[in-house]
Amino acid sequence: MWYTIAGGTSIVNYEPLHVERWVYQARKQQTDEYLITDHSWIYYEDTYIKNYLVLGEQLKAKVAVKVRSSAKVITKEYDLPFTLDE
Repeated sequence: MWYTIAGGTSIVNYEPLHVERWVYQARKQQTDEYLITDHSWIYYEDTYIKNYLVLGEQLKAKVAVKVRSSAKVITKEYDLPFTLDE
């Protein structure tokens, strides 16, 4: 996933090997939405970019963006083009 916000570019590679590791971490934490902290920008409570892996029958990439000029959090989800064998 590649996106640009306010001139800053963020790239998160949701390739199967990375996703397998994140699924393992999510299950270890007993959560269905795993926050990928290494690829997120979370320095302030009112301004952030959070990247998630959403577990389920269809794996999804989720991005949540919050800017200071708006009280609203913008969230988008994208289906990943593959599944993992259990």
